[in-house]
Amino acid sequence: MVATLLLHVASAHWTLRIEPNDISNGGTDDDIEVTTSAGETFVFTTDRTTTKNIVLTQPANTVTLRATGSDALAVKKVSLDGVVLGEDFWLDLPCDGSYSSTCSNSVTYSITTPEWTLRIDPDDVSNGETTDDIQVTTSSGETFSFPMPDKTTPKYIVLTQPADSVTIAASGGDGLAVKKVSFNGVTLDENFWLDTPCQEEYTATSYQECKTSVTYSITGYATSMAPSFNPTPTPSDGHVVCEGYSFAENTYCDCDGDCEAQKDTWCGCEEAQACCNAADMTELTDCDPLLTATDTISEIYNETICLCEEYRAVGHHVGEGFLLDDREPLTDTLQDYVELLAEAENRDGVVQGAEFLIQWNRRFKFTYQLAHNHDHNLGNAKRIWRKTCRSILVMKDRMVELAERFD
Repeated sequence: MVATLLLHVASAHWTLRIEPNDISNGGTDDDIEVTTSAGETFVFTTDRTTTKNIVLTQPANTVTLRATGSDALAVKKVSLDGVVLGEDFWLDLPCDGSYSSTCSNSVTYSITTPEWTLRIDPDDVSNGETTDDIQVTTSSGETFSFPMPDKTTPKYIVLTQPADSVTIAASGGDGLAVKKVSFNGVTLDENFWLDTPCQEEYTATSYQECKTSVTYSITGYATSMAPSFNPTPTPSDGHVVCEGYSFAENTYCDCDGDCEAQKDTWCGCEEAQACCNAADMTELTDCDPLLTATDTISEIYNETICLCEEYRAVGHHVGEGFLLDDREPLTDTLQDYVELLAEAENRDGVVQGAEFLIQWNRRFKFTYQLAHNHDHNLGNAKRIWRKTCRSILVMKDRMVELAERFD
């Protein structure tokens, strides 16, 4: 059986080119940090005549350049695969010197690079999982091998090389019930067993089709071999441009030192004030206190664990360090995170009635009661933290596994 999918492909590597400006003090001995939304990080120093080429290997939506010290870098041009993203600016931290052009602590560019993700969804039926390896190969030579011992957890395979076809094959007699195979969200196949050899019948499912291997065609290339870009620089996360001010003119609020110095000018708008208050929150903890419903359940649960472990490490009692007055907002953060965890079953894509939700809901509906509804807890931060964190950390490893199923 051969299914066809139109796939936009390009080079599996993208070169970010940073050209310094050959002027006095244009080079830097301090690190320049480059990060992408895909999680890749690069650090470098450069003199004023040496261009830096950075090869990105993971598809990304944004790339950020950030100064880490006060030895400024004069940037002549930033480009990605030949497409100019930005020109003629300085990177410095802080921007408190005399510059020949605009200075920024950091700059983020919006980009779009291709991604190729194969997804295999197992069917949640009796014996639908497999402990034998499933083998995936592409026509470009990439090979992946893995078991699928959990019949409720999809497998994601990210291809890094353009390919014309992909093959999925069984390696042993422990068959896998496949509910769906998709590529970049497009369904290729549904409802079959992957097994070798194929048995006479598979009574656990209404479908009986069995394949020892299957190959899908993923042909059709994009007309342009380059990623697409938005060459307009935007402030990176944690910066706000109020109405009447400009990022290009360095009159944006950095949600840090500007908050006090520029509170009546470019940090004066409501959005900037909120950003400044959020920045104050991050100084209270090494955990991330700014997650919202848009973040994954795994991220929210991991940061809730972080808050509880930090609370236990610093001191359990009001006055011992963790629950002093300036940390009171963290109690609201803990309660907000617990509420998001307790409502995880309502997220888009979660299959209602899934077996793993029974254990998840039992734990976090109870935890929600401890954090929110018990009369003798309300207004008593010490009691909320002690009881809630005790519940959060029970069966932590198991809950981490279950959290991943929401993602």
